[in-house]
Amino acid sequence: MKRTTIFTTLVSLLTIALILMGSGALAKDYIGNSGNTQTEVDTDAKSSEGIQSLRGSFVEFDDSVGSDTCNITGVPQASCLQATPLTTWMDNFDSYATGSQLHGQGGWKGWFNDPSAGALTSDAQANSAPNSAAILGASDLVHEYDGYTSGAWVYKAMQFVPNDFVGQSYFILLNSYDDAGSNLNWSVQVLFNGDTNQVSNTGVSGGTLPLIRGNWVELRVEIDLDADTQAFYYNNQLLYMGTWTSEVSGGGVLNIGAVDLYANGASVVYYDDMSLAFMSPIVDAWKEAPDFAEPGEVIPYTITIEATMLMDGMYMVDPLPEGVEFAGNLTWTDGEAWYDEDDNTVYWEYYEPEAVGEPTIPVVYDPATIDDLVADVELPPMTAATTDGPFERLLITGLSGTLWDNGDFDGNSGLSSELGTSVPDARTADDFLLEDLCPLYDINMIRTQMLQNSNPWDAIVEIYADSGGAGPASLLATFPMTSWELRGSAFGYPWYEYTFDTSGMQLPAGKYWVSSIGLGDGSLGDRAFFGTSGNGFVQLQEGYFKSDYFGFPNWTPGIDVFGNYTDYAFNIDGGCAEPVLIEVSFDVTVTGLHGDHIVNEGWAGIVEGPEQYFEAVTEVVGTPGINVDPLELSAEVVIDTTAMQTLNVCNVGTAPLEWDLIIGADPIMMSVLIIQDQYPWGFSSIQDILTTKGIDYDQIDSLQIPAVDLSPYVLVIVPSDQPSAFYTTWNDNLAKFEDYVENGGALWLSTATSSETDPEPLLPGGVIKSLDLDEYNEILEPTHPWVAGVPDPMYGTFASHDSFTNLYPGSVVVAQAQTSHNPTLVDYSLGDGRILITGQTLEFAWAYDWDGAPILQNSLIDMYYWAVASDIPWLSEDANTGELLPGECQEVKMTFDTTGMDLGDYSANLLIFSNDPLNPIKVVPVELMVVEPEEFFIYLPVALKN
Repeated sequence: MKRTTIFTTLVSLLTIALILMGSGALAKDYIGNSGNTQTEVDTDAKSSEGIQSLRGSFVEFDDSVGSDTCNITGVPQASCLQATPLTTWMDNFDSYATGSQLHGQGGWKGWFNDPSAGALTSDAQANSAPNSAAILGASDLVHEYDGYTSGAWVYKAMQFVPNDFVGQSYFILLNSYDDAGSNLNWSVQVLFNGDTNQVSNTGVSGGTLPLIRGNWVELRVEIDLDADTQAFYYNNQLLYMGTWTSEVSGGGVLNIGAVDLYANGASVVYYDDMSLAFMSPIVDAWKEAPDFAEPGEVIPYTITIEATMLMDGMYMVDPLPEGVEFAGNLTWTDGEAWYDEDDNTVYWEYYEPEAVGEPTIPVVYDPATIDDLVADVELPPMTAATTDGPFERLLITGLSGTLWDNGDFDGNSGLSSELGTSVPDARTADDFLLEDLCPLYDINMIRTQMLQNSNPWDAIVEIYADSGGAGPASLLATFPMTSWELRGSAFGYPWYEYTFDTSGMQLPAGKYWVSSIGLGDGSLGDRAFFGTSGNGFVQLQEGYFKSDYFGFPNWTPGIDVFGNYTDYAFNIDGGCAEPVLIEVSFDVTVTGLHGDHIVNEGWAGIVEGPEQYFEAVTEVVGTPGINVDPLELSAEVVIDTTAMQTLNVCNVGTAPLEWDLIIGADPIMMSVLIIQDQYPWGFSSIQDILTTKGIDYDQIDSLQIPAVDLSPYVLVIVPSDQPSAFYTTWNDNLAKFEDYVENGGALWLSTATSSETDPEPLLPGGVIKSLDLDEYNEILEPTHPWVAGVPDPMYGTFASHDSFTNLYPGSVVVAQAQTSHNPTLVDYSLGDGRILITGQTLEFAWAYDWDGAPILQNSLIDMYYWAVASDIPWLSEDANTGELLPGECQEVKMTFDTTGMDLGDYSANLLIFSNDPLNPIKVVPVELMVVEPEEFFIYLPVALKN
């Protein structure tokens, strides 16, 4: 902490409320002020004179915001109405002279009012031209604020960290500040570290993210002074959540006192477009009325407002065009709407609705589960001619409230959590995911399961933020046990389920960790075990535990008695904190249209009170359809000659068909093997690609490596980001994979991980891996199929984690790190086989559509095609790829060449890969009979003499 003693705070049983004021406060950005004049209207008189919010905050609506920011569907000539936050302070540094000293301008000053700690404006970088503030060397620039002691606020700043940045620079918000230094208290202190390339919270909640260089990045702090909470976002990623008064110094006050841009002797960091605004809820609203009207025209006018989680006293003001009279209806969810003839304006005032019971919000994780929601509802009849056919509202009831279920205790094993102590010296932890279906979730209840050799103990459960790697990060909340239930017994011990009431806890979508802790009574003879899950597979990362008593001081992966990585038995109940958009798809074959399917897309949400509706619209979506003629090729060809046959590839579907032809392996020898202990960074990118392409695969974990037979597989895939235990087993069995490749196999291997592993993975052929973090990779072989469609240089945070040295002879370096110039993507042969090695974060890039995303699909498909292709010297084609519009066909000339062949029968297969969802791979068998030439006898006429 800058210039103060670092406070060490013991946080015990701390519950951090994460409810910020307004709709979606943890998940939404806010629309800027429209710039219209703010009008005050007397609420009692219901006229246009003196509108005033009941809470002193004014929200104005107008129809000038683009329709892409609102939920407007099916409304002709719709205009968008949007609530706007009240910006009370902002500075973009553009009103000051370029290169001028900010100390003494616009309320800015050096720390303790010292001019030498000021900063200069600069036009070297600017988010809004021409200027930004250059925080460099001795800069310690302060701006004080006054009167921010209650309510919810959002503080924003745009920051630019140059590519050559070195040192450690800070962004700071204080709840108390004075120039004499007698009243200082820090609420926010975030470190931008050029040495480690990390952004770190120095407060008690912790939290780190990768530092972004060379781009403008938004810093956003969402502050609720009423709830004493804050959430810090870096580039729209959550860095941490914590309290406002106790996050850094501790013992602070509910006040936004000052911002401090502190260089700390580091090289320059630029700031621009800084603001402090009231955090107003977002209101979805639209109106149905002509955008333009002639003076004197009387127009129908309907305005609909869906106001969820708003404050009493918020108003909408929408003036009609000059000279246009009103005639129509006003529709609103809660409150009152009226038209004022005097100023030709529509007004709406929000009243908080009366409680009508807790609604059950639908949460859908798999589109297939929507069948359960509409199983009892008859959709309108659908035919092949339907294009955008009828829709109807469907009432949805009885939905499950389970957000995450790790399964019940499996009865196989358990991990020691407590040994009779009343102070927690051991605990378990496991991760869970709130999918990106709801901006904000209500967490209502957590249940965990535990074995004990005595009466039920007391227990607590904690919720942690994710560290970005293995194990939990900063503590978000702690909850005491509510009740317990005896579920059975195992190993001679009672099996209990503990319930924790977490009502009031809200979390945005993302990954989190649950930690269960048993609290013993001090008797050393009492034992308790948290049970492993019976789901049969690891969800995200396996469970972890720590125990000073049992010698595991850090979070350690949980392994059951059979040596399997395992999860813990727990589940989480809750729902969306606000209406959620759900997209639903049914695949139904439509008679007469090959491969077409019907898609129903709609939305679910609270419409009136506790009722929930699903609204669907039906349309036929075209898909490609492949047809191949003939279904097999057979030729009888004389030795040392050639013959030709034609294969026709046709698109019988209703969308463009893309196809590739490979002269390849026996279809039963086309399987792929994926070896992983966990999904890289939690993403199933590789599995998704293979499934989309119709490629079958098996999947095993590292414990199965010693026994697995690799010979049935044409391609073995080892994804990124595996745990240390994986690489230990890999290294012990490296020779097995080298033999597989030398005998003609293909190996796709990524070494990129969340952190350095111990041991380092060994690579086939003696190639050496080294940690080499780089945001940019350069493409050295732009014509290589792996990098088709990839920009040069390619960017990512990070684009690559590792590079390689001691390359195998003949290796092709496809890409390299921009800084070290060491290879990051390498293509090489070993014996008769082929290997891809990469240190790039390809699965992460695919999930977030970074520059390197195409490399993942390109390389997987190219390695697979290479692996299934066979060396058939007697068969060739004149085209091996194409794209066909619906109804089009393409001829492929197949040539049989028997030159130098022996007499006999030969066989091969044509493998045709396409984007036909029903037939992604077509197999055409080919038979060749090599025969001798036929014998010919010539009979000449005989001339007879007499």
